[in-house]
Amino acid sequence: MRSSEKLCIALRHAAPLKNAAWLWNALRPIYDRIIRISAHAGLERVINGTDRVLVLPEVRGIAETYEPEVWRRVMAQLQSTGRLTEEYRKALALSYFTLAQNYYDRDQDAFERLIAKVLRLEPDFTVSHSRLYALARKVLGIRRAEALASWRRRFLGH
Repeated sequence: MRSSEKLCIALRHAAPLKNAAWLWNALRPIYDRIIRISAHAGLERVINGTDRVLVLPEVRGIAETYEPEVWRRVMAQLQSTGRLTEEYRKALALSYFTLAQNYYDRDQDAFERLIAKVLRLEPDFTVSHSRLYALARKVLGIRRAEALASWRRRFLGH
C-alpha cells in the first residue's frame, strides 16, 4: 500500500475526524477520481508479505493478509482457469526474486522461502542482471550467485 493511501486512511480514522461522515461523503468522489487516475495500472498490494499483486482501484480495500491455504487456493484457481499464464508466472517469479534479493543480507529464512517460490513457479528461472551473474547462476546455482551478488552490492556499492 502506498504511503499516500496509508496517510489518507489514518486521517479518515483519526479520532477528531472519525465521525465526520459529511466531510468524507464530500471528499470521497474526489479521492476516488485521484486514485483512478494515479493508479490506472493498478494499486500494489503485498499479500502475506511476499506476493506482490496489482489490484484495480475499485477493489483497493482488499486485505493484504490471507491464510496461506486461502492464498494457495487463489493461485490454484488462477491456474485452473488459465489466468496463471506463463507470462504471469514469470512476472510473479521475478517479483519473488526481487523480494528475495532484498532479504538476502537480513533474513536468510525469508530469502530461502522466496527463492523456493521462484523455483516452483519457474524451475529454469533466469534474470538478466549481467553476463557475470548469468554465468555464476549457471555454474554455481541461484543461491551462490546471489551470495556473490550480495557481496558485490555491499562492498562495491552496486
